Amino acid sequence: MPNPVIFNYLDYREYLKDCFEAVNGSAPKLSYRSFAKLCGSNSPNFLQLVLARKLSLQPEALPGLAKAFALKKKEERYFKELIAFTNAKTFRQRDEYYLKLLRAKSAATHQKIEKGHYSYYSKWHHSAVRAVLGYYKFYPGNSSYSDVGGSLRPRLSGQQARLSMKLLEKLGLIRLSENGHYVQSSPMITSGPNVRSVEVIKFQMEMMKQAMAALESCPAKVRDISTVTMNISGRGFTRMQEKIIRLRKELMDIAREDADDDRVYQLNIQFFPLTKIDS
Repeated sequence: MPNPVIFNYLDYREYLKDCFEAVNGSAPKLSYRSFAKLCGSNSPNFLQLVLARKLSLQPEALPGLAKAFALKKKEERYFKELIAFTNAKTFRQRDEYYLKLLRAKSAATHQKIEKGHYSYYSKWHHSAVRAVLGYYKFYPGNSSYSDVGGSLRPRLSGQQARLSMKLLEKLGLIRLSENGHYVQSSPMITSGPNVRSVEVIKFQMEMMKQAMAALESCPAKVRDISTVTMNISGRGFTRMQEKIIRLRKELMDIAREDADDDRVYQLNIQFFPLTKIDS
């Protein structure tokens, strides 16, 4: 059984589990005790504890595991960043190491598209520019990038709008129509299975910043921002969450059917605990 491709993993625990199974599918086999020694541990059940998230793999274990799994230099470099990413405690750390993972993977596999996805979700204005092109007919060479950038709140420079469109076209999110102007490749875009959780969180944080700015910059008549604090049960949370999911789908249906669109809006739905939850 061939060893798993390490570049397909974003959690070293999943990689270790699959690697251990692959190595033990052929001779010589790797015992739990031998695995522990490679990691510098005297505990024979070290692997089980790591997989159960009771212990964390440390960088000191990398040389031994790299040898046991016959990793090449670029794979070992990715493994190093994977350990740091999985062990990161804060989102800031995870974001930093995630970018390093993308760089390590790109250097080894020459795949640039994932880094492009990261760029898309790391800035609020890329999705906004794409949305503008849903109703604004932009003809390259004739239309003004400054007009697109200036229509946004906060406004972008013409250069920022140009670079944003370049990224959107590269990612296949916009394309040139038969009439020569940009159109969206599809009317709606959501975070599908190819979008990593760290990218989604980055995007959500960006949009929450825009919501905070809108409280001061947008007149109340063109925005709807409200807050409510309530005490509920776990069952009540589940029921409310289901209603939020249905509401979001209904609002997306309205947007999809709206033929007279002439503006871009951002909808943030935030529903989170203010007390500790036993789980």
